Amino acid sequence: MEDLMRLEGIELRFVVNRISDQLDGHHRVDSICSIKEDSMLFRLRHSAQDDLFLMVSAFGVWATSLRLGPAGKSVQSALMEEDTPGRDSFGATVKSQYGRVSLPIVEITPFYDKICDSLLQTRLVGIEQPGTERVAYLTFEGSGGEFVMAVELSGRGNIMLCSGRPGMEILALARPVRGKRRALRVGVRYAPPPSGSAAGAPDILNLSERDFAGLRGSEIRVWEWLVRRLGLPRKYVGGVLCGMETPHVTGVELGAGQVRSIFRDTAQLVRAVTAGPHTPCIVRCAMLENASPDGFLAVDVPLGITDLAYERIPSLMEALDLVFMVSLSDSW
Repeated sequence: MEDLMRLEGIELRFVVNRISDQLDGHHRVDSICSIKEDSMLFRLRHSAQDDLFLMVSAFGVWATSLRLGPAGKSVQSALMEEDTPGRDSFGATVKSQYGRVSLPIVEITPFYDKICDSLLQTRLVGIEQPGTERVAYLTFEGSGGEFVMAVELSGRGNIMLCSGRPGMEILALARPVRGKRRALRVGVRYAPPPSGSAAGAPDILNLSERDFAGLRGSEIRVWEWLVRRLGLPRKYVGGVLCGMETPHVTGVELGAGQVRSIFRDTAQLVRAVTAGPHTPCIVRCAMLENASPDGFLAVDVPLGITDLAYERIPSLMEALDLVFMVSLSDSW
């Protein structure tokens, strides 16, 4: 179930591309609201364009339709105001096109305090992602120089504020890391997480039929090959294999036509998720076995579960916005 709810690398690629398309170097950080210990809502003002509201969380980065309400107002009585409340006077009521929701606004922490001191009034000049890794880098520029915010989505997730490149010294982070492979704490140079791709794995963004030659082997399990070797997220594998016969049986010799079909469907799916067009929908988790009854699931149709009750959403960004905001909220 966790695989279905998390933001995958190919989905993050779509989000990063869409946000990057909106940036022209003139979006100024006007306010930052702390939502839980590892989630923040950025309001980015622009002199000639609509403001951009950006959620930065340890489980995702996305443009949101949520807006802050006046401090102290309840979900039922809150009236939306033109100006976002200031850093020390924000309320717990936010609004989206889907309705109002009460979010847990946390107390000021040293991590959040450092974020505000460093990034308020800076300009967000870029967002990037290495390949389809589950990590994003947001670059800010201001009178204090350049800052890079590293958002890692693997494991429990993490957010680190670093000095500019090439040094990238960690100035603040949501969770210190004391692992054997790398240690992350204030004052040390940032080291990216280990790659989530298998050694020598094909570039999933630039697939060729040659990359699928291994599928001809008689001992290959197609499902496991697509997940482990290619790095295709599990929740998307069903859409590729829905037309195959006995895709899980070891010892099946695949014909050239089957291999070609799997390559074509996989490449088409990756292109659709990373660039669009999408056919996203929301599926109630209650419809899935052993799932939380009050959650939602963002998927792209078809994924082999289209016989379940679902609701179409206009765009993948909106679907992610709804799913993740529900998971952050106390009530919907």
